[in-house]
Amino acid sequence: MNNFSTNRERYYLVMRPISEDMDEAEEYMERLREVTGIDHITLRQRVTGSAPRVLKTGTGEVELKDMAREIKRDGLKCAVIKKSDIKGGGRPRKAASVELLSKSLRLLGNDREPLVTIDASSSTLIVLASTDYERLNSKRLARKALNKAASISKEEVVQFIFRHSPVMDIYTDGSAEAVRVYGSRFNFTSLAEEMREAASLNFETLFKKIGKAAGSAMIETGFGET
Repeated sequence: MNNFSTNRERYYLVMRPISEDMDEAEEYMERLREVTGIDHITLRQRVTGSAPRVLKTGTGEVELKDMAREIKRDGLKCAVIKKSDIKGGGRPRKAASVELLSKSLRLLGNDREPLVTIDASSSTLIVLASTDYERLNSKRLARKALNKAASISKEEVVQFIFRHSPVMDIYTDGSAEAVRVYGSRFNFTSLAEEMREAASLNFETLFKKIGKAAGSAMIETGFGET
């Protein structure tokens, strides 16, 4: 009887791209090849672009974490993620309004049920995206066509998202599910005296309020750009 289990947990070594320009990433190639064992051509494809990429997968958590540690020593950003954590997250819960408190805030559902409270104890990941991301990609390609070395800065991406059908997913430590804010489906009157006339400005205000209330906040825009 074969006792080998096929249900071993899988892990992803995820890395933030070095650059959109392959030439700029070249200086890291040999070191990354030594650490990961991935061939040069494959590495070039996986470490360039604008969105986080899966660099390597496997069932050996310790091995991948050792690789991540070595990669971080060269100033590159990466993390090891368990596959079941991604699959088990479920669909984001949709926020409809916000309750602003003196040093924190609560995002509320359609029936004003609290979905998440963000305060100084919260470690928060804010993922910004646009449902009109094809226009952003067209803008990036047009700029590249004019100047190969040109790229769109993160600040430009963020401002584009604010103005074009923005969506924001908020992940906090201790919660398995994200809370999602659609710019077109959120009751911004809940911002009270801080509400502005333009919807894009209200979305930006809410974004800044969440970042200010959280103990630590990381912003990611790559997921909505590809």
